[in-house]
Amino acid sequence: MSIENCMIRSEEMKCLAVLGSPNATGFGGQMIKTIENQVNTTDISISFDIFNVGEKEYRMCKGCTQCFISGKCTLTESDGYDFYDKLIEYDALMFVVPSYIHQMPAILKNCFCLLYTSPSPRDTERS
Repeated sequence: MSIENCMIRSEEMKCLAVLGSPNATGFGGQMIKTIENQVNTTDISISFDIFNVGEKEYRMCKGCTQCFISGKCTLTESDGYDFYDKLIEYDALMFVVPSYIHQMPAILKNCFCLLYTSPSPRDTERS
């Protein structure tokens, strides 16, 4: 099935390209630009924004379980909350992740860890 058949809306679609590499100018960043350029040669209207997790300062989860107890993560001032807020603004997500010894980069793992508590399902103010 082609992407043209998948388009059911007439307005521009928003895609968030999550670059999971600490090297923004490496192969992953080039691949995102290539995909964006290829899409722009079609009649499909998709805007791309790049979220580079390598530029963020994600702190490691301390395992304090406060997200379970109080519904609030103790790392709330971290960039992880910014990533969660960005996710809900977009129609599509594209993850470009290098494989380091058959694993994703640690910075992306930290980002995903904070997503679990960003916000916590028990955080009634942000859920």
